[in-house]
Parts: sequence; C-alpha cells; structure tokens
Amino acid sequence: MSVPGQTGLPRQFFELPRNDTFGDNRAKDKEAQFADRRKVFMLKVLFFPFRVLARLFGYPRPKRVVLDTNVLIAAAWNKGSASRRIVDACLKGKTLRAVSSPALRREYDFIINRAARKSKYRKFLQRFVETAEVVECNAREMGIEVPADPDDAKVLATAVAGRVDALIGNDHHLLDLAEESSVPILRPGEFLRSSDGKAIKNIA
Repeated sequence: MSVPGQTGLPRQFFELPRNDTFGDNRAKDKEAQFADRRKVFMLKVLFFPFRVLARLFGYPRPKRVVLDTNVLIAAAWNKGSASRRIVDACLKGKTLRAVSSPALRREYDFIINRAARKSKYRKFLQRFVETAEVVECNAREMGIEVPADPDDAKVLATAVAGRVDALIGNDHHLLDLAEESSVPILRPGEFLRSSDGKAIKNIA
C-alpha cells in the first residue's frame, strides 16, 4: 500500500471511513464477499476459452504479476515510467497478466478514485482492475503478515495465492521481505530489467 513518503499524501488520505454500526458492517461484508465470489467465478469462465486457444496455438504463457497500489498511482501520473509500461503490458495481455483478489480490488478502486481521480489515464486503470484475474485468499488464514504495515498483507497474500511470477511495487515494507518471500518482489524498473520484464519493452 502506498505510504506518505512515496506519494506526498497523508496516510489518512488512504484510510477508508469507519462505520460504527457493527451489525451493519457484518451484513455489508457478507454481501460484498458474495458479490466478489460471483465476480471471481464469472471472470474464470470468461477467460478459460482464451487460455485454451492460446495453448493450442502455441502462444507463450503471459507472466502473472501482482501490482501494488503505488504502481497504479505512478502509472496514472508518469507516462514514461516503468509503472506505466507494466500496466500497459497487462492491459494488452500478451506478455503480462495482472492478478488481483477481492480485497486488493477494493483497495485498487479506492486508490484510483482518490489519487488518480483527475488523471487522463484513469479509464485505463479502471479497465486494468476490471480485467485482472481474481483469486480468493485470506492473509490471516494463510498466516501471512507484514508487521511494518499490516495493510500490505493482502498484497502479498494475493501474490502467493495467485502463484505469480512477481510482485511489483515501490513499498519498502514489501521490498524488505524480498529475501524471505516465496514470490519475487521487485521494483517496476527492476522487473523491466529482469528476464521476465525484457520481453515487454518493445511491446508496452
């Protein structure tokens, strides 16, 4: 998750408003979880035929990646950034496939509506969120923690559950876990310089 030092915005800018009615919150959470499960199922059904055709025609499997929210913000405001090139590659789907989760998708929506509200690239970010593959995961049940920033646990859990090739972001709380993580954690520029990222340079 983005932090004040990376975006110039205060932490409370990214905090969701709290609802003091516990019963209402539980009901809303159940409704949101049910809606998220339906979205996951529909997306899997939608993409399955394309995956089968790609394998039949011998196309290489796109690299699966999870993007931290700060990558989306950088892509929104910096046209020439590595973050923009990675998001563009995910949208084209030839070399990269974005992976998300219900919890991460809600954070994407919130961040885009707040930090990229006036960006001309906003509609592309919204399409990125809508077309990303969604996996079910629960950081607590998986035993995944990010002590320095608990909100980042959902990002790491999504990467692990999605069995992605890389988790890409600029958050030092996640980057500090790179050595012990089962999933490679790289900055956008580092990913583009890696063997997985070189393939998108002439496409994105």
